[in-house]
Amino acid sequence: MTGRVWTLVAGGGASVVYADTICDLGFAHELANYGEYSGAPTDEQTFNYARTVLGLMTRTRRDDGKVLIVGGGIANFTDVAATFRGLVKALKMYRDELLAGSIKIYIRRAGPNYQEGLKMMLKLRQESGLFIRVFGPEQDAVSVCPLALGLVPEDSLQDFDPDRREVKVDEKAKPPPVPDMPRSPQRTFSAGSLSSPSVWKSNFYGAFTLARRRGGAGSSPLDGAPDSLVDFPTGRCRSTP
Repeated sequence: MTGRVWTLVAGGGASVVYADTICDLGFAHELANYGEYSGAPTDEQTFNYARTVLGLMTRTRRDDGKVLIVGGGIANFTDVAATFRGLVKALKMYRDELLAGSIKIYIRRAGPNYQEGLKMMLKLRQESGLFIRVFGPEQDAVSVCPLALGLVPEDSLQDFDPDRREVKVDEKAKPPPVPDMPRSPQRTFSAGSLSSPSVWKSNFYGAFTLARRRGGAGSSPLDGAPDSLVDFPTGRCRSTP
């Protein structure tokens, strides 16, 4: 509970990508939790999950403060506004503790009724005095990670503008460049088919990177696909595991 980086991420796939991005940026030792909410939860279910995480997060304080990343991809059927009602309720409940702990909150979400949900967060920021940054589909899903971790300037990304017209797929903002960071310690394997990293490296990743290097139409499921379609910056894919 003393870790500096906390997450409230929607979607099982997104939660993996967020955790991996945080670790890849060199903050594996600061990642305090891993979890996700998904399956179109109600506002009450989201509230109960969020208040549990916030309760643990605010139990201890750090001199350098903590950060909370509220993230997710582009939801298919989850009502973003409904889940955000639960999140707002939990954030209001822990407002005093969040302020006392100098906790910064970074939000990125998209999907059904996302505009209404993000407007709720903007209103909460104005009324509560909490440090909250709010982003929609104009930013890649994980673009808030280097921002929250202090690797890029705060003004490198613009907050969600409720008066701006709907973002088109080819208008997505390009994420700011991230400085080189030391990699987290490489994972090790001890049993079964994963006893050697060469097993999965040769069978999967080697084939994937080979396809990317060869180029050509259809050589890779990600090559040529707009970043906004997959909702993650394919340009940041690693060339090695």
